[in-house]
Amino acid sequence: MKYTLQKLSFRNKILTILLFITVLFSIFALILVHSIGKVSDVTSEIKDDNIPEIVWLTYWEKELDIKEYMVTSYMRNDFQNGFMEVYEKNELESNKEMVEKYGEVPESVERFERDINLLDFTILGKVQGMLKFDNIATTKKVIDEEYIPKLQSLREDIIDSKQFEYVLLEENTNRFPQIIEQSLWYLFILLIGAIILSIVTSYRISSSLTKPLDQMVNKVNTIANGHYGLTLKQTKQIELQHLTKSINTMSVSLEESFNKIWTDKLKTEQILNSLPVGIITFEANNEYYVNSSARNLLQLNTPDFDLDQVGTEKENKEFWNILKDGVICHNKKIDYVRNGTVYHFMVSQTKMNNLENVKIGQIFYFIDITELEIITKRMHQSEKLALVGEMAAVSAHEIRNPLSVIYGFISLMNKSLLDEDRNKFHIPLLMKEIERLNAIVEEMLLMAKPSPPDISSVEVSRVIDEILPLINNSSRIRFEVKVDSASVLADAKQMKQVLLNLLRNSVDAIKDEGEISVTSIIKGDRYQLYIKDNGKGIPDYIQAKMFEPFSSSKNNGTGLGLNIVQRIMEAHNGSIELVTTSSEGTEFLIELPLE
Repeated sequence: MKYTLQKLSFRNKILTILLFITVLFSIFALILVHSIGKVSDVTSEIKDDNIPEIVWLTYWEKELDIKEYMVTSYMRNDFQNGFMEVYEKNELESNKEMVEKYGEVPESVERFERDINLLDFTILGKVQGMLKFDNIATTKKVIDEEYIPKLQSLREDIIDSKQFEYVLLEENTNRFPQIIEQSLWYLFILLIGAIILSIVTSYRISSSLTKPLDQMVNKVNTIANGHYGLTLKQTKQIELQHLTKSINTMSVSLEESFNKIWTDKLKTEQILNSLPVGIITFEANNEYYVNSSARNLLQLNTPDFDLDQVGTEKENKEFWNILKDGVICHNKKIDYVRNGTVYHFMVSQTKMNNLENVKIGQIFYFIDITELEIITKRMHQSEKLALVGEMAAVSAHEIRNPLSVIYGFISLMNKSLLDEDRNKFHIPLLMKEIERLNAIVEEMLLMAKPSPPDISSVEVSRVIDEILPLINNSSRIRFEVKVDSASVLADAKQMKQVLLNLLRNSVDAIKDEGEISVTSIIKGDRYQLYIKDNGKGIPDYIQAKMFEPFSSSKNNGTGLGLNIVQRIMEAHNGSIELVTTSSEGTEFLIELPLE
C-alpha cells in the first residue's frame, strides 16, 4: 500500500487524500445514525417496559392497601352490610378499568397478579364459605393468621419490585447523556484525527516534493567535496526519477576516474604497513606519514602525528632528535622507554627524493631488536651458567675427595683427643667449617647437575611442619603459618630444600627479632604459597640478578640458594617470583600445580 502511494503523482495523491476525508465524514454520519438508534432503543425500553411495570405495581400496591382497610373495617363490624358483595365488586371494577386504560399486565410482573388472585381466593373461597355458616370467629382467625400476613408480604414484594423498576428507569434515563457524550467523543476524536491527517498529509505532500530536492542538493554538494561514487536513492516520484539517474551517472563516472589514483596510493601504504619496520616519512610541506608498525612500536594512538608534541620524555630525546634534526644515520642502536620498559631499536634515516632527484623530505625507519637483545643476553647467560656449572662440577669433585679425607681424620682426632686438646686445636670449629664446605660442595653439584624430581602427591602444610623445627631456633622470631591442606605434585625432598632455603633467607634477613608468615591461595589449578618477612629487604643491586649463581648480599653466602630454588621450581612446572621487597620486609611467591 505504501509503495503504491509513493508511486502516485502529486495530483493523484491530493485526490486520494480528498477521497479519504470524504470517507471520514461518512463515518461521522454513521456514528450519528448509530447514536440516534441507541436513543430510540432506550426510549422504547422505557415506554414498553419500565413505565407499564411501575404503573401496575403502583396500582397493586394501592389495591392491597384498600383490601386491607376494607377487610379490617368489616371484621370490626363482624362482616355486616354485605362484605362479600363489596369485595367482589371492587375487584372486578378495578381490574377492568386498569386493563382498559393500560392494557394487559406485562409478563415480568404477572407473578404478582397470580399472587393477588391467590390472596383473593382466600376471601372468595374460605372466608365466603365460613360467613355463610355465620362462623365469625373462625373467619377472623383465618383473616388474621393467613390473609393479612400474605397481603403484607405481597405488598412488600411489590414495593421492592417498584423500587427496582425505578432504578432501571433512572439508569435508562441516565443513558441518554452517556450516549450523547459518547457520540460527541467519537465525533471529537474523528475531527481531531481528520485535522491531524490533514496537517500530516499536507506536510508529507509538500515534503515529498521539497525533501527529495533538498537531498539531491546535499548529495551533489557532498560529491563535489570529494565523495565520488555517492549515489542517490531512487525516488518513487516520477517527476524526479530522470534527474536522480543523471546525478548518479555523473557520480559513478567521477569515482571511476578517481579510483585509479587512490588505488595506487593505498597499494603503496599497504606495502609500508605490511613491513615489520617502523617508518615515518616527513615532507617539506610538514606532512607526516606513520605506518602501522611505527604506531604499534611507539604506541601512537592518535591518528594525527605532531612532531612538536612527541619526544618530550627525557629518556627518549635521543630517538626523536634524530628525526627532528634530520640527521642521516644507518643502523644506530638506541634505547626507547615505553611504559617503564626499555626497548632496543635499530634506527636509520635517509633522504627522500622526487623524480628529479631533488630532496623533498626524509625517511626515518627503525626495527625492534629487543627480543634479539634478550636472546643474545640469554645465550651469554646460558654460556656463563654452563661454564660455571662445568667448573663447579669439576671443582666440587676435586674438593670433595680431599675434604672427605680431612673430615675423616679430624673426626678420629675429635674422638681420640681429650677435651682440653680438642679445644686447644679448635677441633669443633674445624668440623663445623668442614661441614659448611660440604654443604657448599653439595649446592655446587646440585647447581651443575640437578637431579630430576620424583613427582608424587605432597601436602605442603606437612612439609612446612617438618622443616620449621630445623630453623625455628630463636624465640625472638615468630612464625605464622596459615596454609591450605591441599596436595601438590612435587618431589617432597626437593620441596623441603626450596622452603628451607627461603625460610633461612628470611631468618637471616631478620637477624634479631621479627615475624615470618607463610600463607597460601588456591587459584584455579595452581597452588600459590607466599613467604613474607619483615627483615631488611633485598638491595636494589641484587634484585636484578638474585637468581643468578653466586649473587648474594650476605658476607658468608654462596649465592647459589635462589638459583637452585629457581631450577627446582622450573623442573616442577612451577615458578618463583619476588612479589615485593623494601626496608620493611620481603615477600616471595612460589607456585605449583595442584594434584
